[in-house]
Amino acid sequence: MVPSRISRVLPSLPCRSAGGARLRRDFPTRSVMRAVHSTLAATLVLVAISPSGATTCTRACRLFRANCTHLQPLKVRLCRASCALDAHPKLCRESCGHSQENVRECRQRGLDCRERCESAVASTCGRGCAADARACLHSEASAARSCLRGCRSQDGGARAECKLPCVYDWEEGTLECVRAAPRCLAAARNAYVACTDACPPRRLSEHYRCRVSCRKDLARARRACLANPESGLFACLADCVPPPLTTSTTSTTSSTTMPPPPQVCDDGIIEAPEVCDRPFTEGGCPSGQICNAACMGCTPCSTPSCACGTPARPSQLAFTTGAPDIGTKACVGGHSPPNTTCTKDQDCAAGDTCSSCPTTDGNVVGTVKDDTGATACNLRSGGLYFGGVGVSVPLPATVPDMGTSLTNIGCCLDATPTAMQLLPTTPTDPGSNLRNCTSGDEIDNTDYPACVGGARDGKPCRAVGDCPGACNGGSQAGRACTTDADCTPSTCGLPGTCTATLTGCLFGPPLPMPNTNAEVVSTCIVNRIAQDASGLTNCMTGDAQLNIRLASDIYLTGDLLPGVTGIQPCPLCTGAPGSETCQGGPNDGQLCAPGSGELGESYPTSHDCPPPSNTFIGILPIPLALSTTAQTKVSAGAQFVFCGFCRNTTPSFEGPPPHPCTSNADCTNPSFPLCAQRDPGAFSVENARTITSTGAAAGDMTDHNPHSSRLVSVFCIPPAFDIVDGAADLPGPGAVALHGTAQLLP
Repeated sequence: MVPSRISRVLPSLPCRSAGGARLRRDFPTRSVMRAVHSTLAATLVLVAISPSGATTCTRACRLFRANCTHLQPLKVRLCRASCALDAHPKLCRESCGHSQENVRECRQRGLDCRERCESAVASTCGRGCAADARACLHSEASAARSCLRGCRSQDGGARAECKLPCVYDWEEGTLECVRAAPRCLAAARNAYVACTDACPPRRLSEHYRCRVSCRKDLARARRACLANPESGLFACLADCVPPPLTTSTTSTTSSTTMPPPPQVCDDGIIEAPEVCDRPFTEGGCPSGQICNAACMGCTPCSTPSCACGTPARPSQLAFTTGAPDIGTKACVGGHSPPNTTCTKDQDCAAGDTCSSCPTTDGNVVGTVKDDTGATACNLRSGGLYFGGVGVSVPLPATVPDMGTSLTNIGCCLDATPTAMQLLPTTPTDPGSNLRNCTSGDEIDNTDYPACVGGARDGKPCRAVGDCPGACNGGSQAGRACTTDADCTPSTCGLPGTCTATLTGCLFGPPLPMPNTNAEVVSTCIVNRIAQDASGLTNCMTGDAQLNIRLASDIYLTGDLLPGVTGIQPCPLCTGAPGSETCQGGPNDGQLCAPGSGELGESYPTSHDCPPPSNTFIGILPIPLALSTTAQTKVSAGAQFVFCGFCRNTTPSFEGPPPHPCTSNADCTNPSFPLCAQRDPGAFSVENARTITSTGAAAGDMTDHNPHSSRLVSVFCIPPAFDIVDGAADLPGPGAVALHGTAQLLP
């Protein structure tokens, strides 16, 4: 997907072939149909050897053909998007000069380029799909015989074990090939995001020029991805290991290969077989249409279509989190008396841990099941879960209440007038402010100032003293300093200024993460929205999807109030109602308004009472794809990997930035050859096979009153590359269930 600022200039004309006929996206080309006949013939050869071998082969080849044909409209759109960049007025002025004549000529070149895209892609994709399907099956027949000969000398289970690794290797290789073009484009976009994130956090010409340069880099990268996608795809397939034949269903393997990542609608990336994706400004659909709920087509959408009470088209949807209901915790491990309640590991006998998994009170909204299918952990409403079997923080963390997120209502689907588009709000929208809006990095967050220059450039600050200078060179280069003596034999640079801001609206009040087993690594999390929110909701059923990518700022605070009972990683906002003051942090003693209820010893918190800026250690990107439906994540292999990242045996992970993966083959850096989590499993369960969390729709919202609802998400958390990784057992899976109310606003 291309960034929203670029996608706004995309042409909206339908894709057409060289002959002018509209491309059909619902039927394969004649050449692909001819390939089916070849497929049937070649399959007979495999069936003669083994029916299961034929199934493996034909399934993979059909998958390749289907993905190739689905990629055709994708390549047309992306080719045209590249042309649209050439035709963008701002970029034209930079590359062609500022005269109107030069700009018109530049834009015309982009429009002419667009016309060439359809014919170029349409003339190659069908032939390539058909030819490669035949080649695939031809190689499969000979490879099947060869594999049988290689394993024939072994008997029974040994023969099956001989064949099984080849199946995994071949299937992973084939899937990797068919994902080549989307992954290339996704990498280009990720590089663009990283580029813009590195721009100076100021609304100045320097900031603008930096972003323009990033857009140019993106355009070049995308053109390289699309220069000849077929040849790269076919070359990749030629290197795939053909699958052997296997009839065993009981053999085991220690392979760490993960299943292919599922198609994820609403993640901003077009993954085959999707034909569009959201956020809507990046969905690739023409004007007046939005990507449908399955990301498999564009649907007409207009504001007059809405039929959601009075007024028929509400202006906003508000979701406010309610009080969590996480129940009690009990000692597990077999050394403590049965049903021993606890709040920390120290409450249990030696060798036991304190966990909420075995208890059944509270509002259970999901489960972790082990490899036998038995429930190993109950997940609660208002609980945040993270990490693998090695997590040392008693779970779950309590998600604060009173956090409101406002989204604007866009258009309504012409075919379903009660289905409404959700768009981000800014602090200037009615009823909106920095603490409930849902816009990303285009918003200056004045609640959290940032340094300009010095050793902490771009990091949070409260005063000039929070932005020290940096050593200019030598072994101490970049280290914080106040005098030249701190940098011997180099010198200390000028200090920075606390004149910039972090970006993005805030998502809920500060989130305390007390670690009762090691309070020194307790953290305070401030969640900011990194990318504009988007989604869909149905005002009649209350179903909702909301995609929010967070930048979670980590402050390693420990216990800020050691004289107060419990652990307070975030400053508190307490006192007589209406006269509350901050307890702890840089605003200690100042008036504040509680941002949450009194949910325990670590609450209430408030953004009026921020954590100390010098405790900031980094940012975790958290992709929340929230929905009112059930979400499930499945682990892979004997290592029970939910979220793979490239690492070594230490474990030390590649990055920053981290390198996500689905198999060892993705990890091309020889220093980090393994694809794994920090530790197996999920949420203290070592042999966790599935994580499931179930949401709840709000029901009929046309009366414009608050209605009970629950949004859930199961996701992956990357490594933070700091002390937090060990305590939280990151990287690993995460799950959250946000209970609250949804309300349409007039």
